Amino acid sequence: MRYIYVDVLLILNLYVNYFLLRATGRLMHLPCRRKRCIAAAVAGSLCSLTIFLPPMHWALCTVLRFAMAVPVVWICFGRRMRLRDVACFFVVSMGFGGVMLAVSLWRRPAGMAFNNASLYLDFSPACLLICTVAAYALTCGIRFLVDRSTVTAGHYRIVIRQGERVIGMDALADSGNLLTDRFSGKPVILCGGAELEQLVQLKGELTDPAAYAAMTMHCRGMRLIPCATVTGSGVVPVFTPDEVLICEAGTGLRKPVDALIGIQQEREGAIFNPKLLI
Repeated sequence: MRYIYVDVLLILNLYVNYFLLRATGRLMHLPCRRKRCIAAAVAGSLCSLTIFLPPMHWALCTVLRFAMAVPVVWICFGRRMRLRDVACFFVVSMGFGGVMLAVSLWRRPAGMAFNNASLYLDFSPACLLICTVAAYALTCGIRFLVDRSTVTAGHYRIVIRQGERVIGMDALADSGNLLTDRFSGKPVILCGGAELEQLVQLKGELTDPAAYAAMTMHCRGMRLIPCATVTGSGVVPVFTPDEVLICEAGTGLRKPVDALIGIQQEREGAIFNPKLLI
């Protein structure tokens, strides 16, 4: 290949980094805001300019890519990121790079260049779409297998922020809470209506149309989703909070999670699936 166009290089890596960050957020159950993810993907795409440098030893290239991953993950997930989050993004990125390297050695496509763990590809939209769908399906499969093996015990508190209001409540990690929003795929943390009253200004029973209408004014994305239990089935109001933290008393863990909040008036405290801690 004789030419590498910088604009194509940056656009391709912007696209790839965006979905690598989304995959990292899904694997680690981290909230991934769209604006922050785009900003991080832009920073990551600039790192692809290392393709113009002379070929580096694989060890030096690995250290350099890991160092570049730290600010990218920080931009996307904020100051509460952990080393394991950086490691996950690094592994996902290197896995993608390894696949691309294998393809380049096997097929040697005319419009492809790979150097210093940076990829250049004279791509077609259809090819990118197919690869994106396949990568998303693989990510969901890995997350499913990891979640099935999760066993966690401890004393937890849930901290929820909605606007300027912040509340906390005791929480129980229970793998029996399998409630998930079918639309977004996000897990649901079930919380007692009494504890949430100060947060969402909940007044009256949820069956009261006036109470439900008032609640939707204070909660982003409020809607009802079906819920089945051993005693029957029904619907649960859920909403997307501005921030959710799971705090563990013994270890001092404070993990931001990407989850919906479900409201059950008869419940005390909160219950979440321990997969959110992975």
